[in-house]
Amino acid sequence: LKKPYFIFMPLFLEAYEYRPTRIEPLYQLMYYCRTNKLFHQGYMFAKMAYDTPKTTDILFVEQFIYDYGLNDEYSLCAYYTQRYHLCKKLVFEILKKKKYPESYEARYKDNIKHCLNHLNKNDQ
Repeated sequence: LKKPYFIFMPLFLEAYEYRPTRIEPLYQLMYYCRTNKLFHQGYMFAKMAYDTPKTTDILFVEQFIYDYGLNDEYSLCAYYTQRYHLCKKLVFEILKKKKYPESYEARYKDNIKHCLNHLNKNDQ
C-alpha cells in the first residue's frame, strides 16, 4: 500500500460496508495505520474488526487474519496507545489458539513482557 491513505481508505471502508461480515478491509487499514505510526486510527479499525462476528464465508477468506493476524495488529495498536492490559489479553488469545507461525512465538512472548513491564511501572 504505497498510495496515499486518503485514496485507498474510502475503498477499503466501502468494501467493509458492502460485506460487513468480512474484516479483511479493516485489517488492511489497521496494518497501514500501524506501520505508519497512526496507532490511534489503527486501534479504531482493529476494535471494529475485533467486534465483528467471525465470518461464515468460505471463499477467499484470508484465514491468517482470523487465526492470529487481527489480534496481532490489534495488540500492537493497543500497546502503542498505552492499553497494556488489552495488549496482553490479545497476545494471550493468540498463544492459546496456537495457529500462528512458530517463528512468531518469541515475539509474542516478548510483547507480553513489555506489557508487564509497563503495568508493573504503573503499579508502583
